[in-house]
Amino acid sequence: MGKVQLSVGRQATVERVASLYKIEEETPDRLVLRAKKIGAVVGGILLAIFGLIMAWGAYALVRSRNPIGIAVFAGILALLLLAGGVGLLRSGIRNQDRIIFDRQAGQVRFDKTKKKDSFSIPFGEIEKFKLLFEDRSFSSKEIKVVFKLLIITKSGDEIKVDEAFNASKMTALASKSASICR
Repeated sequence: MGKVQLSVGRQATVERVASLYKIEEETPDRLVLRAKKIGAVVGGILLAIFGLIMAWGAYALVRSRNPIGIAVFAGILALLLLAGGVGLLRSGIRNQDRIIFDRQAGQVRFDKTKKKDSFSIPFGEIEKFKLLFEDRSFSSKEIKVVFKLLIITKSGDEIKVDEAFNASKMTALASKSASICR
């Protein structure tokens, strides 16, 4: 059970976690959740741009005949940032993760970008859905609350479906998922 705390004074900062998936298709017999790509794509673009700016700065250092060690260090750092940005952008664009609750198939299918990581859970193996409240706050000045939707199997495994800061959104997703899995 979570701890309840009352704070008086300066208002705390609230950090919000957006949902990892969006509803792509919703019918009475089927619910399809697709992974959101925007975070990785925007992060990759910004990191790549910063790497290009640093590469240009390293080139300017070489041209201005500054000590070569500083220019080489700046160039290597710029190329690492550029490579990291391109890698993050590529992984964001290629992300095809989906979670499919399908009543006709009688299973929850986790389709991953890498086909070898994909798996499914028959409805008969699902014991319950669990909505978990997780407090990720590190101090009293920040509040970082996440609500996780988990599938609990009969063997005791916990499989994360989604997480978000919005309790009502996660409750609605849990009720939709559970109604399809009956």
